[in-house]
Amino acid sequence: MDQVVITVSNYPAGFIQDFVMDPASSKLSLDNHEDFVLAIMWYIEHSFVAALALINRRTTTLESRLNQATHNEELFTIMAYQKSLIRFKAALNQNAPTLDAVEASVTHFNAPNHQSLTDDIKIETQQASDMADTTNQILQQYSQLVGSVISNNLNDVMKFLTSLTMVLTIPTIIGGIYGMNVKLPGAGLVHSFTWLMLGTIILCIISIEYLRNHDYF
Repeated sequence: MDQVVITVSNYPAGFIQDFVMDPASSKLSLDNHEDFVLAIMWYIEHSFVAALALINRRTTTLESRLNQATHNEELFTIMAYQKSLIRFKAALNQNAPTLDAVEASVTHFNAPNHQSLTDDIKIETQQASDMADTTNQILQQYSQLVGSVISNNLNDVMKFLTSLTMVLTIPTIIGGIYGMNVKLPGAGLVHSFTWLMLGTIILCIISIEYLRNHDYF
């Protein structure tokens, strides 16, 4: 309308809120409707670039946590990002006919500055499309690698727990043997318990060093 812009969306758009709160800094004005439309189109395409840049940063953060990943949470996160990228790509493709119609218009958007604004929109659109394709390819590689990383990390955890169980079995076996009500070597000594504990500790240390040397700890 002449003095009012009516928008309909499921979620509030950030640049619309900026325009409402501070029209001067957002460079949006209702004085010229055609300039306003082109500016809005640029902000829409730029919002895709900003969202994709955020996904790239979160993907980098996700990559730094992969060496400790043992759950499927990382896979679900990647799937959510890929789902967003598919929607972004579909939205960008749907915006293309609108931009083509603006460029092909004979009666509107013919001011000297409109061509430069249209070129800026095309640049933002192409950048957003390229970022969506690149990020999607990276996430596809991640989704293949994450499963292997998670499996490898779980194998390391199981290897450590197995080695720990083997070490803890030593005092269990020795305690079980010397807990029997039969005559055993050294059972009658005064400090038999001390020597028995010392021998058990030595055997455990030897076992730990052996497993560590063979990369089980």
